Amino acid sequence: PREIWTLRDLDGLVLRKFSRLVGDTDWKKDTIHREGQVLATEDGTGRRDAHLDHLGTVRLWTGPGGSSPVHHNYLPFGEEVFENLDGQELRFTGHERDLYPSPGCSGTTAVNGQTLSTGQTITGCDAVTSEDTTVTSTEEVRFRAGSSVELGEDFVVAEDGVFTVELDANLNTDLQDLDYMHARYCSPWWGRFLANDPAPESVVSSNPQSWNRYTYAINNPLKYVDPNGEFTAASIADRGQEAILQAKEAATRGLSDGSIAGIAAATVVGTAADVAGLVLEPLRAGEALGEAIGSGSGALSTTRATLVDTLRVVGIVAPLAGSARAVLGRTVLDGKRLATGTQLFGGRGGSQVKSLSAPPNSVVRGGGERLFVTNARGEVVKDITRGRVRPVNPGQGFGPKRKPTEEELKLLDEVFRKE
Repeated sequence: PREIWTLRDLDGLVLRKFSRLVGDTDWKKDTIHREGQVLATEDGTGRRDAHLDHLGTVRLWTGPGGSSPVHHNYLPFGEEVFENLDGQELRFTGHERDLYPSPGCSGTTAVNGQTLSTGQTITGCDAVTSEDTTVTSTEEVRFRAGSSVELGEDFVVAEDGVFTVELDANLNTDLQDLDYMHARYCSPWWGRFLANDPAPESVVSSNPQSWNRYTYAINNPLKYVDPNGEFTAASIADRGQEAILQAKEAATRGLSDGSIAGIAAATVVGTAADVAGLVLEPLRAGEALGEAIGSGSGALSTTRATLVDTLRVVGIVAPLAGSARAVLGRTVLDGKRLATGTQLFGGRGGSQVKSLSAPPNSVVRGGGERLFVTNARGEVVKDITRGRVRPVNPGQGFGPKRKPTEEELKLLDEVFRKE
């Protein structure tokens, strides 16, 4: 019997297939991947390029330069609308599809002593044999076989006849097709896995759809994917949402001390967490989890990858909390209002002063006995100490020093005596 051997990478992605028959091993096909998704295949007929949709499903195969296109159209759970038997196993969401022979398909089909004058397809699950047969049809006559086509010496194709042979044909019914998703098989016809979900962490208490251990992509296959049969993109996002909410609660509890400044700070950090939560929504959309999902990474690794991207958003927004804590008081200098409840730091030797920002048109305390003055855009334009005053060109550097005025020294005394 003929055997098919498959070579995979560490993530279970198919790299090469071999065919073995009676001790002989032949190369069948190579598959090239990019970031966990199929890019192209190469077999004895040449290269075929894969064109994917947002879920990673191969919708179109083409030859070099876009030649010989073959389209694949699917119903929501992966059942193919019109079966294209092009020898490509990677189909719905880029997973391998095992195509099973129809129950009523005989082992060998014999066509003997006939004249085939009309276009038709003759199939055999294992083989098609023909003797003393003439093909005269100007429309295609195709012999499809799972293993071999054997033509006798008296098999003749007329000058205008059209005859083709298809070997390794997938003679199947959609009802029996199964998608191999690493941890278990899924039936595109039923839209259900054939085994219980082996990953208990994929249950999310806030999402009742995840409680059913057999559903595919929590019954929303147009939006979510299941990279490995254990952990859907939706579950990853839901767990990320829970983590963000916990972080938000912890942060806001720590900032909000009941004061106006504390409440403002908690609001900003809470908003950062909400923004991070919104980032998780597009992460659910198939391509959105990127390499972690595409490579079939484990549940914990994929969750960590999601949270890293999420916390980057918090890292961008959270610094605004310093400004939020500021409360603007009375006018103290050149029409500027004194900002309390916040503090700026200029770095070693004042290297960061040119990049600082604070509430606009305000005077803000710095490290030590130091004050910063901002313009209408919140950029620091003046750096005041008891020994000198330095004008600041935002984003560039300092101007020439001068001595502080009496008004500036008085303000330093007032601010740092009170605080």
